[in-house]
Amino acid sequence: MISPIFSPVVSPVSPLIVTPNNVIYNNNIVSPIVPVVRPVVQVPIYRPLINVPYIRPYFYTSSGIDENPIAVNDVVVEARHKYLDKWLYEFSETLQLLKIENGRVVVISYEESKTNDISKDSRRDLEQKSDYIGDEILTLSKCKKILSLFCHKNNFKFYDIPHESRYVKKALNKYIVGKLRESHKK
Repeated sequence: MISPIFSPVVSPVSPLIVTPNNVIYNNNIVSPIVPVVRPVVQVPIYRPLINVPYIRPYFYTSSGIDENPIAVNDVVVEARHKYLDKWLYEFSETLQLLKIENGRVVVISYEESKTNDISKDSRRDLEQKSDYIGDEILTLSKCKKILSLFCHKNNFKFYDIPHESRYVKKALNKYIVGKLRESHKK
């Protein structure tokens, strides 16, 4: 049942007649001005338009990927393999900190790395350097910690990591260069 107070149709016996500009009180029982079936007020609803550029929201609806350890592990493994197999070769300063001596990978100082010419390294030497970084520095657990910290600082989720590859490879390289310089000081 529709309430007579909130009804858009004003009955002829209603003491209140609503018009667009004002409210008229009518003491007559029958109002000859307003027909019985026609709504009296038709007011368009105005919605304020606010143009705001899209910004990453602070609150996400959880997709469950960040809580799923299998999905997180898959993302970490993929990022680690991409770095070791593809992105590492883009960072010549990282490769210059490593040198092959007697078939073993050796970390050299920053001053020595300026004179280290990696253009003479063979494909096997580059793979040895990549294996050394993967075994000694960028283990799965370390990679997961780096990516978790990266996501926390930048308000990303783990499912954003494959789409933010340029930032991920810089973050991983920064960590590796720091560890290589630290290991040479020891």
